[in-house]
Amino acid sequence: MAVKKIATARWIALQILLKLEQERSNSGVLLQKSMSEVPNAKDRNLITDLVLGTLRWRGYLLFLIDSFSSKQKIDREISLILQLGIYQLVFTEIARHAVIHETVNLCRKVKLSSATTFVNGILRKVQSRLASLPEPQGDLSVRWSHPSWLVARWLQRFGEEEAISLMRINNTPAPVYIRLTYDVDNVVDLLRNEGIEVEATVFGPHLFRVRKGAPQQTRFFREGLFYMHDAGIEVLGSILGVKRGMHVLEIAAAPGGKTFQIASRINDQGSIVSLDTSLSRMKLWEENIRRLKISSARPVVADARKLPFTGKFDLVVADAPCSSLGVIRRHPEVKWWKQPDDLMGHQRLQLEILESCVRGVCRGGALVYSVCSFEPEETAQVKEKFLMQHPEFSIVEERYLYPHRDATDGFYIARLMKGSD
Repeated sequence: MAVKKIATARWIALQILLKLEQERSNSGVLLQKSMSEVPNAKDRNLITDLVLGTLRWRGYLLFLIDSFSSKQKIDREISLILQLGIYQLVFTEIARHAVIHETVNLCRKVKLSSATTFVNGILRKVQSRLASLPEPQGDLSVRWSHPSWLVARWLQRFGEEEAISLMRINNTPAPVYIRLTYDVDNVVDLLRNEGIEVEATVFGPHLFRVRKGAPQQTRFFREGLFYMHDAGIEVLGSILGVKRGMHVLEIAAAPGGKTFQIASRINDQGSIVSLDTSLSRMKLWEENIRRLKISSARPVVADARKLPFTGKFDLVVADAPCSSLGVIRRHPEVKWWKQPDDLMGHQRLQLEILESCVRGVCRGGALVYSVCSFEPEETAQVKEKFLMQHPEFSIVEERYLYPHRDATDGFYIARLMKGSD
């Protein structure tokens, strides 16, 4: 029975990887959709590890395939099957005979039985060389499984030692945090009784890091005791400068983490207009806001470049679309899908959104710009171009967050004040 479950998990993982390759879509969304078919928690964890692990190490896995294969061209399906199998052999503790047997079976499932001998041969060669695998001499992009263009720019900005540190941590699972909705003195004991182990963090008394368990499966999650988001959102919340009674507009509100930050800091006393372009994501926002019992926020589905109202706000929070290169730990496919030219495309969109948001900021009000990236095109350059066009604004706080330095997602936050004269 156990072998059958693992085989099913591998099959689901392969389907997700194939869909990602074909559509350049989002691993988190596909994993979430697939979990509804998988009742067993261990199987869900296995699928997540297989998908994200294979994506994280894709460059190195392809290097190993080339090292052990004489074929010049390998079909996409077979390449992904091999990546999935080699990942398990090299990076997991799963029994090697089970890995080889079930990986070969995937060839039959995709109706490519003719490739079983080839796949079996490659996997057995890798198995026999686990203690002395080939090394990509001098090629950091292959060794740390990041695209060469991204490695080159990080080497230039950070130097080799820090660039390697950043890539190393990008290839590890991201930490899981929970943010309490209100003060709970015995939260650690309450969660421990549900099989969840947490610890305090340096990010404030309400944010805890999860050490063990799946908090989203507990009754406390369903009852709205906490919300799950990265520590970077907590840092963003601390920079917003919100106060009770404020009128706030937030851009890209879904799935609700920023709304929660704002509402909790105004004690749900004020008003929040939460805007997003995606109707489906705003449905998820509504589910979260209802669960968290937030009454001060109302949803709007619209394009942030064309705000559908003319009112003024004390605070506008523009969490702009970006490359997402700061969240590679959570979405490792991002590093493979993005290209250098994408960064300037994002910058143009970010500046359009900020230009639209300017009209919504009252005199003496604040505009907070944030992105889950630390690339110059999406951070410093956007800030500088915006301030050149809008001298009525001045920057009062600016913060970069890096996964390898701060134990958060990669993030950039800039808080700008509009003059009162």
